[in-house]
Amino acid sequence: MDEATCKLAVQALIFSRIYYGNALLLGGTEHDLTLLKRLQNTAARLILLVERELPCTTLL
Repeated sequence: MDEATCKLAVQALIFSRIYYGNALLLGGTEHDLTLLKRLQNTAARLILLVERELPCTTLL
């Protein structure tokens, strides 16, 4: 999959879930925030086509 197609897929599938999750964060737990952060990190790795072992702090 090329980078442009990957970006579109992430935007359509993952970011819609992130936006939904952000709307539910009011009154959410620390566990909910951890799951959302993990989803955001996965999205960054998919868009940038990097390995899972690379720390996300260098990506964002």
